Amino acid sequence: RKYSALTGLVPNFLCNLFTFVPCVIGKGIPFHGAIFKVFYSLHTIPCIGFECSYKRASMIYSADTNSDPALPEKMFEDGLIGKGRRDALLNNALKGKHTIIFHEAGVPPIHTPMNLLAKQKYDVKERLYLVHCSEDKVPKDKGLKVAAEWSTMVLRQYLDVDEKEKKIIKHCLSVMDLFEDVTNEEYEQYIYSNTEKIMIPRETVLFDTGRPMGCMYYVLAGQLSAVT
Repeated sequence: RKYSALTGLVPNFLCNLFTFVPCVIGKGIPFHGAIFKVFYSLHTIPCIGFECSYKRASMIYSADTNSDPALPEKMFEDGLIGKGRRDALLNNALKGKHTIIFHEAGVPPIHTPMNLLAKQKYDVKERLYLVHCSEDKVPKDKGLKVAAEWSTMVLRQYLDVDEKEKKIIKHCLSVMDLFEDVTNEEYEQYIYSNTEKIMIPRETVLFDTGRPMGCMYYVLAGQLSAVT
C-alpha cells in the first residue's frame, strides 16, 4: 500500500513485478550464483540490513543503524538483549572485508555519528560509501565520501588461479631470497590459497605513493606503469 501510494500504481500490479522469497535472519539465500543474507540493525523501529557475496567479492548495506559498539554492550549489561544479539550487532557492516560498504550516516543518536565513521581505518574508509546524508554533512578531510546517486559501481571479478599461473607466480617469487626455501606444499598452503586473480579495467590506479599496502601484485598479462 505504501509504494502504491507513492507511485500511483495499483497494489496488484506492483505485486506481480516481484517474486516473494521469505528471508531468514543469518541464513544464506542463493541468488543467481551469489549468496544473499539479511541481518538485524540497531534502530528505534525494526530495521534489516543485507549483504551479498559472489565468489570473493561482496557488498553490504547497513540499513538505518547506530554502529557505536558501546550501545549493544550497554544494552547487554542492562539485560535488554542477549549475548547472541549483542555479538551480531558488534559484528556490524564496518567489520569484515566486504568489497563495498554502504553505510548510513543519518542524525544520531538513532543513526551512526559521523565522528565514529571518520575514526575508521584507512582500509575501511576506502571501501566505505555513505548514504542517508547529504554531501555537505560529510567532513572534507576525513577520507569519507557519499555514494553518488544514479552512478554505477563495478566489483572486480575474482577468478581462481590455474596451474599455469601458479607456475608463473612461483617463478616470480623463487628469485627472491625470502622465498627461495619455500616448499611446494607451503606454496599451496600459504601462497596459492591466498592469491586472488583479478581482471582490472584499463587506466585503473592500483595504489598511490605513501598508501599502505596489504597485498602483493603479480602481473600475469598486460602492462603496469609507474606514473609520477
